[in-house]
This record gives sequence, C-alpha cells and structure tokens, in this order.
Amino acid sequence: MLVSLVGYHMDFFEKTNADKNSIGFTYQDYVALKHALELKPEEHIGIEVYDDLHLESIEGHKTLVQVKHSINKSNITNKDIDLWKTLYNWSEAIKTIGDKSISL
Repeated sequence: MLVSLVGYHMDFFEKTNADKNSIGFTYQDYVALKHALELKPEEHIGIEVYDDLHLESIEGHKTLVQVKHSINKSNITNKDIDLWKTLYNWSEAIKTIGDKSISL
C-alpha cells in the first residue's frame, strides 16, 4: 500500500512540477542568447515583445520567432493546438504591429 501511495504522489508531483514548465522558458533564453550573439551592430532582439523573440534588422525588418520545447518525444503536427495558437498569434501580431516588413 505504501508503494502505491508513493507512486501516486510521484505522478502527481511530476505533473505539477514547475521545474518542468520552466524548461521551456530556459530554452527560450538559450535561443535568445544564440540570436543575440549573432546580431550585427544596430540590430536588435526583443524577448516577449511581439512574440517569444523577435529580431529587428537595421532596416527595421522584424522576424518573429516562436520557441517551443517539449519533454515529449512526438513532433508537432498540423493537429497540435500549439501550432494553431501560434498561427493565430502571428496573424494578430501582424495586424497590431501594422508593419509589412515581418517574417515568421
């Protein structure tokens, strides 16, 4: 009985563990750092401004970057809700920014 109870608690805590959720944010920081190190003078990077990340060229061209990380082994497919949320967010961002020089 004790083993079952311990197993139950482990499953519960694994599902609610904030550390696992923070992996995505840490990964986003790594991706931002990678892009920041590749910036040319006068180029900019934004974190959580227009998207997870955005890069802005000297000419003002914006590239929106959506960062995804998962501990699951499956790849994203066209049935994944995160894909559709991302596409929706990008369409809203383009309308809000009102800038024709955006890449996704």
